[in-house]
Amino acid sequence: MIRKALLISCLFAATGAYAQTPAPLNCAAFRHNEDGSWTPLEQVQIQGPNGSVQIGPGVAFRPGVAFMGVDLATVLNAQCK
Repeated sequence: MIRKALLISCLFAATGAYAQTPAPLNCAAFRHNEDGSWTPLEQVQIQGPNGSVQIGPGVAFRPGVAFMGVDLATVLNAQCK
């Protein structure tokens, strides 16, 4: 049982499935969409584990999908709901 849990943990770590928590995000700069995704309403700079990146309106972030090493939707769900 422990082996199985360890293997699953290693697989998640290898695929980057863990949400890396960036600096706190400005919740007012994002809209939570009906489908559970998040969209920036303005240009936003995010500090993640792989450096700094700017994102703008028109991009949707869904839970479980890492962007630049960060699962933004999961982080926003935790910080902004």
